[in-house]
Amino acid sequence: MKIKQKYTSRQIQIINNTIELIGTNGIQGLTIKKLSEKTGIVESAIYRHFKSKHILLDNTLNYLKEYVINIYRGIEKLDLSSSDKLKILYSKQLEAFAKNPSYIIVLLSDGIYKNNVILRKIIYSIMQEAKKNLSKIFKEGIKKGEIRNDIENDQMVFIFMASMRLIVTQWGLSDFGFDLKKKGEKLWNTLNHLLIK
Repeated sequence: MKIKQKYTSRQIQIINNTIELIGTNGIQGLTIKKLSEKTGIVESAIYRHFKSKHILLDNTLNYLKEYVINIYRGIEKLDLSSSDKLKILYSKQLEAFAKNPSYIIVLLSDGIYKNNVILRKIIYSIMQEAKKNLSKIFKEGIKKGEIRNDIENDQMVFIFMASMRLIVTQWGLSDFGFDLKKKGEKLWNTLNHLLIK
């Protein structure tokens, strides 16, 4: 994952290991001791990079937020039809989850941050930013006559995002028991039929 940000290579390593530990053991299983063992550095070194577990989680979610938003913004700027942009976006998101299954737990698990208002707000802001960028693609497509105009923009965005969430969540709950890319392509063809003129 390429993020143009303030993080050092060691901080990125710690963040990626944090994501993996949450994905494997849940947020309750994330301890600084386990993280230091996984990273291969002493616990005090973790604290030199992130002063507390809370700050580490905050940075981890903000790191993922930038990753998600970069995907959306990059695709939005492409000189392609709205249908092609949506297809690429769908494909790239599935590809990201397939390569990094732990993202499912960190980004999509309901209730994982229920006791932490700040972390919940970051997750919500990721969703809102994704909705905003996706909405731009749909609006552009409607204006160009590429996307049907008899369904409200908000509803199309909801259908797109909800279908993505459902297929990825099912994949995770099935212990990755089906080909996410293949099933995703089939679902995209359905969405394309429903939303694109």
